[in-house]
Amino acid sequence: MDRRSLKTRAGAVAGTLLAATVLGLAGAGHAAAYTPDTDGDAYNSNFGYWHIQNTDSAGLYEHSSPNIDSPITGALPNGTAIEAICQVNGTTDHYDGLSYTVWDKLDNGSWIYDGKFVSSPGDGYHIVLHDCSAGQSGLNPGSYPWSVGPNTYISDGHGYYQGECVSFAAWAIRSDGRSHSKSPDFLGNANQWTGAYTDPTPQVGDVAQWDPNVHGAGGAGHVAYVAAVNGDGTLTIDEYNWLDSYDGYVGHRLSVRTIQASDPSRFLHF
Repeated sequence: MDRRSLKTRAGAVAGTLLAATVLGLAGAGHAAAYTPDTDGDAYNSNFGYWHIQNTDSAGLYEHSSPNIDSPITGALPNGTAIEAICQVNGTTDHYDGLSYTVWDKLDNGSWIYDGKFVSSPGDGYHIVLHDCSAGQSGLNPGSYPWSVGPNTYISDGHGYYQGECVSFAAWAIRSDGRSHSKSPDFLGNANQWTGAYTDPTPQVGDVAQWDPNVHGAGGAGHVAYVAAVNGDGTLTIDEYNWLDSYDGYVGHRLSVRTIQASDPSRFLHF
């Protein structure tokens, strides 16, 4: 695979990207250490547990959207285990003259060009997973702008501390590009939040809300962003400050989970 054009384009960020680094995929490794699940959450038969192949020494670039000209967020070397949550038809790779159109969305929110570079059963032109454009949010949780230490408390300017669940959920509502009628800012602790209304069934773009001490939530409750409503009725949620295997049990970090729709106390529509 000749990625010279992309390497040149990515030169400005090369100092911050290590080709052998897997960003946001805890537990991912080379083929010899491949496990069917990359981040420790429950195995989901709707996801694609594949690996990177046929790329060069620079690795296969992760992008912020399914567009070959979108910002590069990481690089995955040959053999890297991935967990693809859905696929979409995006741009071709005009840099390398490749006509494949399928892109995979990874469980860390980034996108990779499928084609011959992922061990998926598809042909690079036809989607073989859940279609990201149906029941999926286009939000990239990795774009959340505030990364602070677990014991650091800095205002995000919207009524919350950076890295808290409320800060992330409010940012997600402001940033997901969907139509919302109520601001998520300055609403207090998670258990104090109210939306424009409560959805009787979860919708992509809702905020899942847990009452205090319900299903693992703390004394102030918890909120998370509903990123996907899956075909089997489960939900994929993006959240901060949950403390699980995804974030290494470190506060003020991103987690992505698949949960039952009955887990939250309610779903707030903004």
